[in-house]
Amino acid sequence: MHLVMAPAWHEGYPAKDFEALGESVVKFSDFIPELKQLTPKFKTVEREKQFNEARAYFIELVTKGKAAWEAGDNDTLYALYPNLHISFEEMAHHLLPLQFPAYSSFRTVVDLMIDTHLENKDYKAIASSLEALKIKNDQLQKAPLPAELKSMEKQVTADIATLGDMCRELEEACGATATKKIDECLEKLKKLCQKFEQNYI
Repeated sequence: MHLVMAPAWHEGYPAKDFEALGESVVKFSDFIPELKQLTPKFKTVEREKQFNEARAYFIELVTKGKAAWEAGDNDTLYALYPNLHISFEEMAHHLLPLQFPAYSSFRTVVDLMIDTHLENKDYKAIASSLEALKIKNDQLQKAPLPAELKSMEKQVTADIATLGDMCRELEEACGATATKKIDECLEKLKKLCQKFEQNYI
């Protein structure tokens, strides 16, 4: 569908190429049966609701656009196209992984410590990365939740707090140069991150 939308929106709409816009809504119309049957799994009720609303609006506009094109009503077709594009983008957005920048930054440091430093048993490098982890954890604890997670705020906040607790446990292990404990903390932190992403991202 993106291969249809991209040229129609970026080239056809600015140029008022009604034929290109008309052909696009006809092609979109062919996708409607498949689109209606699409049943993606969402991690939050809010995301599912927003996707369904965007999909319904997109289908409504495609139907109206096709009817306008077939009736030779170029003005109506042209006027509804911006909202058609917006509903398309919103629909696609809700199928992508959740955007949570504070968590992504936190996870980047965790991955560095596990995939590079722990893999090489470089405990000095792990200790050196602690400051960056503390900063990213502090930012994560204070960051506002994405709107899609607001309905699960209590549970998400609790899980973020658990990540913070594990970071402090890791810091204590590094302070004591307890390599076995460091290994355990990083393994637990990795599993907590995986669970967080499975549940929310």
